[in-house]
Amino acid sequence: HMLPVKLEPPPRPSTTAFVVMIDSSDSMKGGSKEGSRIDLAKEGAMRAVEMMKFEDYAGVMNFSDSPQWAFPVQSIGSSVGLGEALDSIVKIQASGGTHMYQAMEEAINALIETNSEGGKFILLLTDGQSYDGDEESFINLAAKAKEQGISISTIGITDYANSDLLSKIAVSGKGHFYQTINANDLPRIMITESTASRSGNIQWGNNHLKLSEKNHPVLFGMSEASLPTLLGYNALSSKSELGAEDVLVSSAFDDPILSTWQYSLGRVTAWMGDLGQDWAQPWNSTLDEASFWMQVIRYTMAEPSENLAHVEIKPASDHLEIEASVLDRNGIPVNLIPVKFTYRLDSQDPLTLDLQQSSPGVYRISIPRPNEGAYRGILTYELEGQEITEIIPFSINYSEEFEKADLSKGLALRDAILKAGNGKLLSEDSEIFDLPETETVTTQNSELIDVNAVNWDYILFALAAFWVIDIALRRRWLPWK
Repeated sequence: HMLPVKLEPPPRPSTTAFVVMIDSSDSMKGGSKEGSRIDLAKEGAMRAVEMMKFEDYAGVMNFSDSPQWAFPVQSIGSSVGLGEALDSIVKIQASGGTHMYQAMEEAINALIETNSEGGKFILLLTDGQSYDGDEESFINLAAKAKEQGISISTIGITDYANSDLLSKIAVSGKGHFYQTINANDLPRIMITESTASRSGNIQWGNNHLKLSEKNHPVLFGMSEASLPTLLGYNALSSKSELGAEDVLVSSAFDDPILSTWQYSLGRVTAWMGDLGQDWAQPWNSTLDEASFWMQVIRYTMAEPSENLAHVEIKPASDHLEIEASVLDRNGIPVNLIPVKFTYRLDSQDPLTLDLQQSSPGVYRISIPRPNEGAYRGILTYELEGQEITEIIPFSINYSEEFEKADLSKGLALRDAILKAGNGKLLSEDSEIFDLPETETVTTQNSELIDVNAVNWDYILFALAAFWVIDIALRRRWLPWK
């Protein structure tokens, strides 16, 4: 017998060709506090170019009344070539009208002539309408690009961009459509596009599906024969060591195809194929297909609890109280059984606690308060010779001190303080820290005198006059000569 050997997928061609199209018409001069639309488009284009490799082909086109190649399609070659491409984007200025159809056509023809053996992609950044071409002609042009192995993704700059047209271009061109008015969205968008353009983790070939968790609720009524064959899937690593359940795996390589994961307070389901657009072969039965996806959705959604145990998690300022009330199927308290509670935060090591019985059917424990966050708790106990496991998600919130204060109470307290102190309210614009410095002296009756407000010139003149008079009096009337 020959054991199945996992073959590595054929090496991805080392070169990718990418053309960034920037709408540089007059309407791109406008914008908001985030910056002008042309600056936003240039920022997105630079992000895309920065993610390319030296062996890739890159081209930068700006278009308004006619298309202009700021950086003709060529191999980047080195950091010097990358720098030239980035500099060409910086120099783009907005002027003229919008003729997008002519520009798309020229960009597609340039990529067709490129000698790249890898994928070919167009990223179009625009704020809306085009003077040339109608919706049907754009869709047909994107379909033509797809036939030549060229994918087109579009980014609508501003919230009033022609999203209907741009999304149809992306669908017809097997790309993606995004809409943004915020420069902070661009890194995420560009990373997504870069990943999509370099899909080196796709496992090609006929891949049958194997049931890894036969009793899993998602697979109720399913058999391997009822599942479709995949022509390709995203080959990703299993996360079973972190708690994921690989429900379906590929029959040859045991790669996870459908995985579920209880994460914090919810469930996550990941499917590594598609829904039949390119990779998944038709199901043997449309009823099986509908049942399968309905069970996936139902399993992922939260459902009402039918647990035999009722658990209360009571966080206090410095400790956490856990109380479990365990009943049998007739509603009678269950006594003198081992009850364990296990919890963990995300990927931390789980902590298992033994609850102590405090009253009929009631088991308690008090532990130091964990850090704030969402936890996955598991209550385990034995009932009628069978071990019962129940999922008890809970969260530890921040202290009430950090909750948003009631503004009305604060204003009422402020007004009461002003009234009691016979004070007045200073506006936020009052320059209370820019007043001139003053010196004050206190008299015996506690009145405050502003020393700077006294006119010292008169006082000094009076003192000098009194001094002269004093000398004269002493010389005239006093007894000595």
